[in-house]
Amino acid sequence: MIGSPTPIGREPELATARATLDAAATGPAALVLYGPAGIGKTTIWRALRDEAAERGFLVMSTRAVETEAQLAFNGLADLLDPWIDDVIDRLPPAQRSAIEVALQRVPVGDSAPPPLAVSLATLASLRARAEGSPLMIAIDDLPWLDGPSAKVLEYALRRVEGMRVAFVAAVRVGETDALPPSASVAAFEGPVGTLRIGPLGLDAIDGLIQRHLGLELRRPMLMRV
Repeated sequence: MIGSPTPIGREPELATARATLDAAATGPAALVLYGPAGIGKTTIWRALRDEAAERGFLVMSTRAVETEAQLAFNGLADLLDPWIDDVIDRLPPAQRSAIEVALQRVPVGDSAPPPLAVSLATLASLRARAEGSPLMIAIDDLPWLDGPSAKVLEYALRRVEGMRVAFVAAVRVGETDALPPSASVAAFEGPVGTLRIGPLGLDAIDGLIQRHLGLELRRPMLMRV
């Protein structure tokens, strides 16, 4: 990739993941990266996100964390706030008002914004922005996405038919666990691929240590690492 080095030892995974970007250049495509904590899902997620930007995608991303899972529309703000000014004037008044409240741009008032209005505004914004370039919706640790954002996302992903959009999510599972069901993934209107991320091999670990620490370790020490 231009601008950032390919993660050492992850060339096969990235080659598979790039097929999602290729497909999203003409229509919706999704990919779920899954594996144990610390295995390298986020590294591959970042690399794919960076490559999408280099290819001209509008990249919307958020890294969900457990401590923020109770903050309503936190994830949606990460995804939409950096660019929604480009299209917000094209929204009907009710939808514009709802999305501005959800994104904390105007006072909330006495009640939360109507969920349908926020969902409609999100979908309309995605469609409008996709007219100019393909989109990438990238979510790390998808299960920790706050509930209101997850429901809006499910609504939009169910209606992306015909749009140039890539949905890429990373999900943490145990060493031998299967990928758990996800409403967001199940809602996606398009092909969905999955990619289990395993541990690095010895040669890749050796290259990683040399790149970042400048050390050359003997094989017995590499095996201990």
